[in-house]
Amino acid sequence: MRGSRTHKLLAALLSLIFIGSLSWLTDWLWDSRQSGRAHEQAVRIAMEEPADEEPEAEVPALPSPVVIEVPDDAAPLAGTPAPEPIPEEAAHLAELDLEGLRQVSEDVLGWIHIPGSDISYPLMDSEDNRDYLELTWNGEKSRGGSIFLECRSSEDLSDFHTLIYGHNMKDGTMFGQLSRYREQSHLEAYPHVYIATEQSVLRYEIFSAYIADVVSDTYRLYFEDEGRRQSAIDFYLASSWLDSGLVPDTDSRLLTLSTCHGVGNADTRWVVQAALTGVFPR
Repeated sequence: MRGSRTHKLLAALLSLIFIGSLSWLTDWLWDSRQSGRAHEQAVRIAMEEPADEEPEAEVPALPSPVVIEVPDDAAPLAGTPAPEPIPEEAAHLAELDLEGLRQVSEDVLGWIHIPGSDISYPLMDSEDNRDYLELTWNGEKSRGGSIFLECRSSEDLSDFHTLIYGHNMKDGTMFGQLSRYREQSHLEAYPHVYIATEQSVLRYEIFSAYIADVVSDTYRLYFEDEGRRQSAIDFYLASSWLDSGLVPDTDSRLLTLSTCHGVGNADTRWVVQAALTGVFPR
């Protein structure tokens, strides 16, 4: 009798485990498809070919060229690289229909893209960091959430240090591929992060990747003076698992991409950091 009861209890327990696993798998598949559909919609809208436009009326030629005098001592703003032709790897970002995305969600700030990788998503911005933890860019429920800007960071990405968050999904979506920057070879193959905004395409070059404590300078947004900025840069470089050869200065504009790195690591995150090296008009 005891053996029979034991077998029945074991069978019941295994049934519960099976049902629970099946439920989890079904939920995961639904969530993954939901996230995938949202991303497909974003790509479809953002990459849509512009409608045919009426030809512009011919403008009469000016009798003589217009010459604009530029002072000899003119210089670009600190931390803003001089304009240059947009690299081929990011040329499509100059044509994105961000306004079309904003017709679906006004929280769309731009588009983030790492050439050659699957990281290519709308960049969201809201007044609360919790908003897009479990919402797709178009407002649908999903554990994958969205890629979003730290709510205290400037919308024009002009801060010395800008933070962007995304989940580390097991299927490699969202910021799931950032963990590959544990290897020097991955940095050498995929060194750039691009962000397209309404006005321009920004190119950042990756210089650091490491596990960061959430109360460290990695998550500090405001620095009192140049000395404090230099101290933060030194910390970022010393913490890095990689060697890019790039050393930012206190006039740089830095970007941190942050994601989790495993269950039970609530106080630390995996981060990839980059410095602005190019600004291309859209």
